[in-house]
Parts: sequence; structure tokens; C-alpha cells
Amino acid sequence: MDRRLFLLAGSAWTLGAFSQPPEPGWKDGVHYVTLPSGQPTAHRDGAVEVAEAFSYTCIHCYRFEPYLRVWLQSKPTFVTFVRLPSQWDDRHRAHAQLYYTLKALGRNDLDRAAFAAIHETKNPLFATDHEETLALQVKFVQEHGVPTRAFIQAYNSRTVSSNLQEDAEFLKQFEITETPAIVVDGKYMTDSDHLRASAEGDENVIFDKLIKLTNYLVSLER
Repeated sequence: MDRRLFLLAGSAWTLGAFSQPPEPGWKDGVHYVTLPSGQPTAHRDGAVEVAEAFSYTCIHCYRFEPYLRVWLQSKPTFVTFVRLPSQWDDRHRAHAQLYYTLKALGRNDLDRAAFAAIHETKNPLFATDHEETLALQVKFVQEHGVPTRAFIQAYNSRTVSSNLQEDAEFLKQFEITETPAIVVDGKYMTDSDHLRASAEGDENVIFDKLIKLTNYLVSLER
């Protein structure tokens, strides 16, 4: 069962948010950690990268998705966003391959549909047999207008294979142990464990603190 719970977002992220004083008492090693050798997964001059470690199968990632959508629509232009799908076991790796296949096809608009398939219609998009997993995923994308041949070609492509390998290295480098997790510019990492005590385990309070803490960490880089 996934241990995961968190992320940033909930309310709109604007430049004005960074002019607000940070919540008092944010402490490195308590509320977040500074990674010893982290690097951004992508770089653009003047940009600050926010990366979310997530999984389609993670119930907390699913619950947070609406908050993330709000943030994506209102984030500052100098902030770039990437996702890192977890790869802890065969199920997670299968979903990570689905994510990167959709990305290669320019169809990450189906992320929400993948969440819904797993958590609402109880379609696991995974089976213990690889061919059965592929069949489930092919049927899923067919229902959303993705040609089977294009999906299979992308699924087996070097691009997807390379992305999976790089993703696994970043997850290890960023010391990700649960999802959702946030890494700011490859330097700072936080997750629900770092905020749960001060939020008394309340998910909404944790989300609110993650918004403020992520804004704060972005401001350190900006």
C-alpha cells in the first residue's frame, strides 16, 4: 500500500505569493532537506524547476491531482514543471512506462484518465504478465483515440527506455522514498513526512503547508 501523501498547490501560485513572508520556522532537515548532490532534471537559464515524484497507482497523488491542475494553470512563467514516475516494483515500472509512452506521443493530457481508470473504474492497467499489461494499456489508449501502432512503437522506443533509466537515477539521487514528493531545482526535497507532525496528519493542512514551503524553496532559488 502506498505511503504517499503530498505535494504543493491548492490555491493559485502567483508572483505575488513570493512577496509574502515565509511561514516562520521552516528548517532544513526538519521540514525539507537540502540534497547533497542533486541537479535539476532539466535546465533553462533563469528557470526554477519543480519536479513531482508520483505514481498513477498512488491514492494520495490521485487526490492531489485537482490541486496540481490549479497550480499548473497559474504557476509563474519562470517555474518549469516535470514529473518523475516512481519505479519501486513491477506495477510502478509498468505505470512509469505508460507515462513516458504517453509523453512521447504528446498525450500526457491522459494522465487524469489513467488516474481515473485505476482509482474509479478499478482498471489496474497492470497484470503480472507483461503481455497482459500491454494489452490493458493498449485498450485504455484506444478508448482515448491513440492509434495502437503508434502506442506500441513509442512503448518500445529508445526514447521511453532512456527516460525510464534517467528517471530511476533521479529518484535515487533525490532520495525519494514516497509519493507524491517535490524537488525544487534538484536541490531541495520535501514530502508529507516532513510536515505531517505540524499538520497533525490533516491532508488539507499538509497541502497548505506544502504550498507555502514550495513557494519558499522556489524563492530561495529565484
